Amino acid sequence: MPTTTPFGFQEPQLTEEFLVQAEATNIGGFTVNQNFAPEVEDILRDETVLWQMLINKKPAPAATVKKIWKNARPVVGFTNRSNLAGALANSHAATANDLSDPGQEVKALAGTIEFEHFARSMADQQGRPFGDEVAEETAELIVNCGRFLEMSLFAGDASAPGGLEFNGIDRLIPATGGHIHTSSIVSPEPDSIVSKINEVCLRASTDRNRLRKISHIFCTGSSALKIRDEVGQAVLYQNLREIVAGYEVPGIVTANGIIPIITTPYLNDIDGGVGEDICRYYLLDLSTLEWNGVYPFGGLKSLEPQIFDISNTINGLPLVQKRMVLIYGCLYAKNRGEGLYRLDVTVPSGSVWNTAQEVLI
Repeated sequence: MPTTTPFGFQEPQLTEEFLVQAEATNIGGFTVNQNFAPEVEDILRDETVLWQMLINKKPAPAATVKKIWKNARPVVGFTNRSNLAGALANSHAATANDLSDPGQEVKALAGTIEFEHFARSMADQQGRPFGDEVAEETAELIVNCGRFLEMSLFAGDASAPGGLEFNGIDRLIPATGGHIHTSSIVSPEPDSIVSKINEVCLRASTDRNRLRKISHIFCTGSSALKIRDEVGQAVLYQNLREIVAGYEVPGIVTANGIIPIITTPYLNDIDGGVGEDICRYYLLDLSTLEWNGVYPFGGLKSLEPQIFDISNTINGLPLVQKRMVLIYGCLYAKNRGEGLYRLDVTVPSGSVWNTAQEVLI
């Protein structure tokens, strides 16, 4: 009975025009018939981790989120104590704010289910022999939204064809400035993954110009196994941390204290084929990540995904009913991504298994 359209990113302008047009004409009505917020929240608790951990969710100030960066400070130094000659001078231009942020554009993530009026009428007449398919399809739509949103927080790419995606963590990590580190456990003198992670944490927390602090480590299951093999499962699971309600993960001791290691199916390692593979570890100062969203017209003042009922009518008769899940927003890394790091570890061939993103079902 239901027809599901491809779920993914859509043009925010086109989506907005559709909503306004549907509300302004007599051939398409757009209304919120039910408040699905409790169901959405319950499903997102089961299907997402990073989304729940983003405590910085705020309304986007503009269609493209930009921020002023104060990255130049006045210089001071020693001078002659008798007459203060040679005191270092600071021009206003030298300490001006950096306004060059390219910004992150707010994007639309949506999917719909279409229910033909006759088919739904026939199913109701037969007493719904296969259950309440509308409710089941709606629940699956919300599940897929949670999974797709979680995956996009890691792997979203605004440079992908069409430009519909927002940038995820992997694209927000600065390519320069020592934010991407490498290591190897297949070299003649193999490195310690835990020691290398600790080194990255120390570099971040002792950089006098930035003073960042790694709070969480995200990786795939295959990457987590490499740490477990190195330190031992017993040691690893002595340091459990609750990152969201009811969800505990192991942690490792670093210069920043015990940092939780969170496995996710939405990251990619690199399969080197007959050569070595690469395991990737994402070391994040989670306080520097924020979600900038837009309240959808006609919906709740909530930045969580929302469900809308769209009834298309002709001559006053409802012929097709659509149900849409929709969220507007983008991920933004404060300070131009200075709190984000990645460690690429070369490992033996055949070590990894998460190597490509797929459409979630």
